[in-house]
Amino acid sequence: MSDFLKEAMATGEDGVIDGGVEDGTWWKPEEGDIIGGKLIKGYFQTGEYGINPVMVIEDAASGTVFNVGCSTTILKNYVNDLAPAEGTNVVIQFVGTFPVQDKPDRKYKRHIVRVESDPDFAYWQNAFKALHAKMQMQQQAPVQAQSRPFGPDESPF
Repeated sequence: MSDFLKEAMATGEDGVIDGGVEDGTWWKPEEGDIIGGKLIKGYFQTGEYGINPVMVIEDAASGTVFNVGCSTTILKNYVNDLAPAEGTNVVIQFVGTFPVQDKPDRKYKRHIVRVESDPDFAYWQNAFKALHAKMQMQQQAPVQAQSRPFGPDESPF
């Protein structure tokens, strides 16, 4: 395990990390869970909560490849701000679920993310463009006409 991963995954006294895939299982963390490893791939997908980034991370501890869906505002913001480069080390901790300060009946999921490299905005822009192109192709795909035989007294018009 690299020094970056060891340092970034180290937790402080409060149990929170210190700032010091398409193929794979979806990471479904419980409060306090940490994943750290190499970003194999980043891509975007559409879903129930709109268009969201997904980070495919090979966990350094287990070697398991996880898809980390970034559908929460906090995780989306981390991807937008940090734009981790493919092949770089990334550490994510799910801190927990908390009430929204001015709307206690609503809750949000808090994550902390650390990235080893400088942002690679072009990489994530290309990933978004790939999704956009795929969506356009799906919308422009020709619709197969349903043909049905007509009898001698029937006309299609």
